[in-house]
Amino acid sequence: MKESAIARLRFGQLRLLAEMERSGSIRRAAQQLNITQPAVSKALKEVEAILGARLYERSVQGVRPTAAGHAAARGAKLLLAELGMLAEEIRLADSGEHISARIGITSYLGASILPEILGRLSRTTQVGHVHLEEGWSGTLLDRLAEGALDMLLIMCTPEMVPALENPSLHYERLFDEELAVVAAPKHPLLSKRRVVLADLATERWILGVQPSLTRRSLEEAFLHAGIKPPRPVIEATFLPNLLEAAAEGLGIAACPLVGVKPALAAGRIGRIALHPVIPLPPIVIVYRRLLSEHPRLAALGEALRKEFVRKRAA
Repeated sequence: MKESAIARLRFGQLRLLAEMERSGSIRRAAQQLNITQPAVSKALKEVEAILGARLYERSVQGVRPTAAGHAAARGAKLLLAELGMLAEEIRLADSGEHISARIGITSYLGASILPEILGRLSRTTQVGHVHLEEGWSGTLLDRLAEGALDMLLIMCTPEMVPALENPSLHYERLFDEELAVVAAPKHPLLSKRRVVLADLATERWILGVQPSLTRRSLEEAFLHAGIKPPRPVIEATFLPNLLEAAAEGLGIAACPLVGVKPALAAGRIGRIALHPVIPLPPIVIVYRRLLSEHPRLAALGEALRKEFVRKRAA
């Protein structure tokens, strides 16, 4: 397909492709776009003619996207997101406002050290409106790929690497993370200089809900040691809830080290001296390569990178 074919697509046709992917039927797409079903069918045929590919298989049951149709919809959503970003950039430049950014972040980073980092950046750089979206790494990576987010700060597992090596993305390893087992300040295990997994097998555990990468790493460590993984008495999605339950003496919690440092420094919890240390997936910063042509967002990404490395070393 020639680039000239892509250039012939109109804004309304991009919206149609994106809406067909979202709604899954001509009828619902027509309702959302406030046009008739015959107009949708006609527009889809026009797009197929422009692109020179069949985008949908048609049958009495309706339409079903082909592989080319899925690819076209992904591209349409990304282009629409870029156009929205361009409009926002023009508005900010015209009004003199500061950086606006959409950042996807692993939940525990958003609940622990990111607010402090953004506070520091606001005093040294032009940080304006920041939209934070917390979630699981895989979900956030999908959101970045479709243009809904500008950059990510996430844990990176080996199975994510092929997706990160997409030519449209750039990623950089920020630091290696490790698992910390924490407990209330008076927990008896805190007085031991060396604790092994067998010592923790019968403890009451507080763990993240699946598919928590921290929990998965803990369970894999138990299995590697030939010990049945613990069943938690409390499960929570967000780090502050895990730490609060541990501080109240309801059990011991497995958390990423960076996320628990503020609570450790404040004396609300203590870290059990588990040996050997259980490694966690590294923290990476990921952004679309188009940001390299967006100086203010690229500057924000570089500032975030430096601040996270500084904070991890503290």
